[in-house]
Amino acid sequence: IPEILIDDLNLAKTITWEQKIHRSQKLETLDIDPAPKLTPNETIHGSSRLIELQSLCPFQAFMEFRLATKEPIKLEPGISKINRGIIVHGALEHFWQKVRTQQNLCQLEPTQLQKAINDSLEYSLKKLELPPSLYKLEKQCL
Repeated sequence: IPEILIDDLNLAKTITWEQKIHRSQKLETLDIDPAPKLTPNETIHGSSRLIELQSLCPFQAFMEFRLATKEPIKLEPGISKINRGIIVHGALEHFWQKVRTQQNLCQLEPTQLQKAINDSLEYSLKKLELPPSLYKLEKQCL
């Protein structure tokens, strides 16, 4: 019996439904460059990080190096660390403007000292104009 190949049979070519869909699609071309154009004097800064990002995720490399995007600021519940530092700094400043010297500090009774600290915290917290619920929580934390 001679060998017969499939190509020798002259069978009708069948096309899968995936091939039909793929062949029927119309390609759309866009002549828009969403990236800012480079000026003749402009240089793109990069290093091995650029090559690393290009291999891992070209879009991330584009965002970071061409569009100069930065990591978004991470929000925290309550007051930010910067604002908390401002409150503490303001309270300390207010406290020492009232007490003035170490000698005066040492002469304060514990209740007077606590009142001076609380007054200074309240003074500093009021500057930020916090909502009442947040004001109470932050006062307890500090």
